[in-house]
Amino acid sequence: MGEDLMEPKRTAQIAAAEPSRLVQLLSGLSQASPRAPLACVVTRLSPLFGISDAITLDGALRRRPGKHAPAQVCADTLQHDVLEARQAMIRAMAESFQPEVLPGRVILPRPKPDATAEAVGAWNPYLLFYQAQQRQMATMVRNLRVSVREALATHSPAMAQLASLDAAVDDPLAAHTRQCFSRVPALLRRRFDLLQEAAPDLTVATALAADGWLTQFSRDLQAVLVAELDARLEPVVGLVEALNQEVNKVA
Repeated sequence: MGEDLMEPKRTAQIAAAEPSRLVQLLSGLSQASPRAPLACVVTRLSPLFGISDAITLDGALRRRPGKHAPAQVCADTLQHDVLEARQAMIRAMAESFQPEVLPGRVILPRPKPDATAEAVGAWNPYLLFYQAQQRQMATMVRNLRVSVREALATHSPAMAQLASLDAAVDDPLAAHTRQCFSRVPALLRRRFDLLQEAAPDLTVATALAADGWLTQFSRDLQAVLVAELDARLEPVVGLVEALNQEVNKVA
């Protein structure tokens, strides 16, 4: 399995991924110019919420949950479950980079030994591969987020309100999130083109050599997938960290 994918990043506790990690990685790989500083969060998010969304959000903020039974969720257990889910997603990604064809698995494209230069340098198979990975990732992260939200809702009034608030902002931001991540393949395309242009030729042997340009692109692709996964997991990590903070306050 790919070493970059399988190396665990968190062993004892969940720490939020650096917000700019994916952006920094893509900027470096594609040699894109740094973006201008963004406006404040409220200014950037406000256009994404319509009137009905604002009403739902206001209701979540005003809601006063009833009394809860003693905590039904262990913070350490929830943290462990999220870590395990992350590792399972990374293992699934790693398997996609293996040459063996597994049932139901999207496999990284590889040029055939007799492939033409045009086939070796074709971008579309890698675009389809990455988009398939994104769809799988989005589904798994969404299910995990709902599961964590449900666990928090049974813990305490404060955590129930947080879970309600997270649900209220999830749908309005979903389209914006999809749009943001849909830009990742275009930046990967730049990296693909840069590596291809620097290659001495477009033969299969050159491309797949240990230091070949397609081999390097495969490593870059792995790194970007993990960075995107961690970016998608940030809301989940935030929910778990909020639970940890509440447990530590009580303790």
